[in-house]
Amino acid sequence: MKSRIKHITAVIVLISMFMNVAVPFQVFGDIDSVQFDGTQSTWAEPEIKEAYGLSLTYSDVMSSFKKNITREEFCTLVIKLYEKLTGTVPTAADDIFKDTDNKEILKAYKLGIVKGTAADLFSPSANITRQEICVMIYRALTVCVLNLDKDTSGNFPFKDASKIAAWATDAMKFAYKNEIMKGVSQDTIDPLSNTTREQAIVLLLRTYKKYSADAASQEAGIKGTVTVEQGPAPIKDFQKKYEFTMISNNIFFPKFDVRTELFVSTKAGKPSTLPVFSSEQKDIKYSEIYAALSNPVIVPNIPQIPEIPDLDTPVINPPKIEIPVIYYQPPIKERAKGPVYTKSDFGSFVDKNADNVRWFSYKLNNAPGAAKVLWQVSAVQFSGFKNDFKTHPGIVMTGEAAVSAKEFSVDFAKVNLEALKLVRNPIPQTQKTFYVRAVAVDASGNPIGDPGRGIAVLYGEKVISKIQNTQAAFELWTPKSCLGSSQAETVDEPVHDPWSNGNNVSVDPTSTTTRLFQLSNLDDDASRVIVQVYDEDFYDEQTYLDKNNLVYEKEYQKSELYSGSYTPSVLVPFKEFGKDPAQMAAEQYIEYNVRVIAIAEDEQPGREKTIYSDVVKVQYGFGKPVTIIAPPVPPSKYDKTVVIDYSIPSVRITGYKSIEWADPEYLSH
Repeated sequence: MKSRIKHITAVIVLISMFMNVAVPFQVFGDIDSVQFDGTQSTWAEPEIKEAYGLSLTYSDVMSSFKKNITREEFCTLVIKLYEKLTGTVPTAADDIFKDTDNKEILKAYKLGIVKGTAADLFSPSANITRQEICVMIYRALTVCVLNLDKDTSGNFPFKDASKIAAWATDAMKFAYKNEIMKGVSQDTIDPLSNTTREQAIVLLLRTYKKYSADAASQEAGIKGTVTVEQGPAPIKDFQKKYEFTMISNNIFFPKFDVRTELFVSTKAGKPSTLPVFSSEQKDIKYSEIYAALSNPVIVPNIPQIPEIPDLDTPVINPPKIEIPVIYYQPPIKERAKGPVYTKSDFGSFVDKNADNVRWFSYKLNNAPGAAKVLWQVSAVQFSGFKNDFKTHPGIVMTGEAAVSAKEFSVDFAKVNLEALKLVRNPIPQTQKTFYVRAVAVDASGNPIGDPGRGIAVLYGEKVISKIQNTQAAFELWTPKSCLGSSQAETVDEPVHDPWSNGNNVSVDPTSTTTRLFQLSNLDDDASRVIVQVYDEDFYDEQTYLDKNNLVYEKEYQKSELYSGSYTPSVLVPFKEFGKDPAQMAAEQYIEYNVRVIAIAEDEQPGREKTIYSDVVKVQYGFGKPVTIIAPPVPPSKYDKTVVIDYSIPSVRITGYKSIEWADPEYLSH
């Protein structure tokens, strides 16, 4: 009997294998080859894989899944939805936006799916709102689906419906009625909040499956299940709902019973002061991003002046004086220069080429029986619950601290890189996200409360911000001669003269070929500069990454800048890239364009900003040689020359009387 069962099983396996070969899984990408970076939610993994297989997503959004999706990224996803629903690839419109030339955005603009935030602006890097998402999907379905049912009648049970913009009302009602977008709670739709990358991918996948004619055949190929965690019960009290939202940052995600509040230093070095923890702030349910900067603002309730009563009114009631209410608002202060403690995700960047040590501060809240504090570093986000506290697969470093220590440090250079190989990460990244948490444990090593998800810290190399402003922010000054002179008789100091001659100067390759450029008003925070010379004019928004027509480029650390009479300056050696004067004709000039780009630390951790100078045009060449025509030498009047002997007489001084010079002020007497 057993032998017969084995035989039947083998036949079934062979038939299955044959069917798999004969009828392959027809998708646009191998869903089993999808590798995550650990930032995705468990519930979203199967649908992200399916969306990848259907080409409804792309590599730029297949990481940092809990990061808010931008207008540019979601626009690209919507075009992929359009291409899947119609089977056609749209053409791009002419570039009308000055802040982007992304073809996917221009395709969506031509189809009428998107509009700009202004006549010539799209704001591609801005986070997209829920109402903007509904409008994009609604417009895309309008041009994709013939005879689309646009009926929006029916119940729309949201008390914040008044927050929806007039241009988005129909789209949000359509999305709700057709189960494309649901409320964040029973009575809240939250039109102005943002959406994460994973939520956006899943949202478009479900839209495609609902409106695709072959949705049924595609559902047969789904592998995996979606696990939905039971969330908290709906909160009816508005104030409690607001407090909960501020604590959890997003009511879509579960709330943990975390007993250890953790902060991380924004920069290398140990902060001089400890942070202000939530339990130490009265009437505050959450702390500011920079804990050391929390500041109370007193807003008095000013009573209104009562109206003048009628003469027939016998009694005048005095105005009611209320006690001033104290609110806590983020102070408007300049970002701290040194290290301070923050509890913000991605608020700290660890430069792998500099100091790799980062300090953390913690405080225990309602943790009786705590024996010590264990800290963990993970390459993937923690689940937040107790069940995998010690077995979490992404843990790459651990340590412990005393309950009373309040601070500990982590050296990210000692991260267990071998353990990182267990974490699938298909896209090479300049910066890696690590998650750090501190957990109070009892004498048996069990966590008190939920361990929580910790704080996200960036580790790697600094990258240039994608948003660059190429408008001139500082000036290039240069002398009339190439190197200038500071001597009193021949003063030739650097000048800036953009209006008289268009900042035009010259370099004569037959003499001095090195020209000095002084960086006037260079940003004090600049760490290095890049000198560029092009043999063509710049267009208005040309960044330093566009190397077309680039003939010379050199980078200097700020300490390497020329430190002569005119500091800070750079010397541009035109002989290194200029044409050999022997191969040039007189009065045939080559025009070069010189600019300098300063690199400084950006407000966003781990990124650097670019600061551009104005442009100096250099005429490289020489004029015709100057010929001096002298009159002919007249003939000599003498026909011969006689050399006579002579002697120098000796002179002896017998007396001396000083000269009485005239009084220089005699006319004033």
